[in-house]
Amino acid sequence: MATDARTIRATVKLVGPITRSTLPDGADPNSEALNDVLHWLWATRTQIRRLTKGVRTELMCDAPLELHRRRTFSRTSLDEHLLLVSAGQLEKVIQAAQQHFPMIMLPAVLQVSLRHLRNVYEHWEQHRDAFRLPGVPKNRSGKAFATEFPSGEPWAIEIYPGRDLLVAKVVSLRSLVRELRRLERIVLDLEANR
Repeated sequence: MATDARTIRATVKLVGPITRSTLPDGADPNSEALNDVLHWLWATRTQIRRLTKGVRTELMCDAPLELHRRRTFSRTSLDEHLLLVSAGQLEKVIQAAQQHFPMIMLPAVLQVSLRHLRNVYEHWEQHRDAFRLPGVPKNRSGKAFATEFPSGEPWAIEIYPGRDLLVAKVVSLRSLVRELRRLERIVLDLEANR
């Protein structure tokens, strides 16, 4: 049987700007809670990948130019900072989501570490000297972090054989990824069953 194929051509002309919003219109609180958790979960996983790649690149950097090495170090430091800020935001939305979905949670010690590290990294200019220079007192977030994690060291990354990174001597990225995958499964199941 022969078919008569016809071609239709359409032209679309954009008139004015296109707006992309990160806030969905009129989302119900349950959907919004799940979406917020997924958003910050995915952002945190993205930053883990970037930081891991950055550390690897930095270690293998044999660039003869000092400026190139400094730029590489700066990119890796930015990824470390953004990882902890993203993870701290994830910790906040998890707390909010628990009002609707009590099963959405991270282990308590991980939640506490992410909260404290987010606060220290977000306000780095208030805390860097206190963690680097002897005799400089820690205050607010830095003091709270040091009390909770006495051996913690913000802005330090320990690299372990077996492909794990320990951020600030507190958060294992391998363990964090495992928890994020578990949490993602829970949230996607909740979405599917609504």
